[in-house]
Amino acid sequence: MKNVLFLASNVNLKGAPKTRMDGFKNSFFIKGDVILEGNKYLWDKRLFNKYGLIYVETSSNRLTISDMLALAILRLFCNRIIVFIRDVYIEYFPENYKSCRGTISLIANRISYGFLVKISNHVVFPTTRMGDFFFKKNKKLYRPYSALPPGTINEDKERGLPNFENKLGILYLGAISYENSGFKNFIKFQRKYNELFNFFILTNEENVIEFFRKQDINKSVFIDYVPRHEIGNYLNCNNIGFAIHTRGRNEYDDMTFPIKVLDYISLRLPFISERHLPLVDLLGVDYELYCSVNDPEKIYKKIKWVISDYKKIVRTLDLTAKSNSYQKRYNTLLEIAQWVTE
Repeated sequence: MKNVLFLASNVNLKGAPKTRMDGFKNSFFIKGDVILEGNKYLWDKRLFNKYGLIYVETSSNRLTISDMLALAILRLFCNRIIVFIRDVYIEYFPENYKSCRGTISLIANRISYGFLVKISNHVVFPTTRMGDFFFKKNKKLYRPYSALPPGTINEDKERGLPNFENKLGILYLGAISYENSGFKNFIKFQRKYNELFNFFILTNEENVIEFFRKQDINKSVFIDYVPRHEIGNYLNCNNIGFAIHTRGRNEYDDMTFPIKVLDYISLRLPFISERHLPLVDLLGVDYELYCSVNDPEKIYKKIKWVISDYKKIVRTLDLTAKSNSYQKRYNTLLEIAQWVTE
């Protein structure tokens, strides 16, 4: 019996989220499963078929009425539904939603999550710690739950090693403006070591150039945006040897999966990071580039110290990427489904 990947209409299929979702969608596609996406579910005859498993992927925003109606119909024909909850930001920071608009978002989020959990037999989170927190806050909604971490993308081409005789590039990937990005840690390091490294920022945020103009920061900084499949070539062309995952440690980040890290692992690009617990689960306690990201001197010393072990670190990232592919994520989902009961 076929399975279904249900992508709620709020799933952001642009940029990095699209790349990650395409990787997971392909695992369903090659198995001949059904993929329902967009906001035209109610006109799709496949809603009324019987299936072995419904897997629901959403973003952290509210569900639409169409999403709810479609899932209610699917529930009539399948008694095995697994829902993925991506984050619990609103649950963890309700104080950030006290405005009129924020209150509406908070209520809509709780209604959406409540609906998703109620129709499910099992809930999966990026980490079990997130599940622990969610059901501690929502005891009346309880369902069995487990971890289903995001996957990694296996690159078609092997990335070349940087030339350590030339000036190395340091990468920052992704958005700069959201509150917990830690981008200021990247800038702090750039200000101190702009003579020794080139700094590359790959982002599609339009305000980044204006930000640097106001800060009077332009020396050794290059701002660009390239499609995900071209980043590997971009690293090679610009002699980029390291990235910095700039988010600091806190309780929330220790139960969420640092999604940028999966991009660095997929690219086999050694990266500096705090010792986030999900990252330790993935790479182990001995990963050589754990470091305080708000201390430029420690970052510099760490980079200089590990250059001699660079190939070893790349091999570690390669093995991690291959053992955490989207196909493995799909297989893990099916293993969970085997012991899910109504």
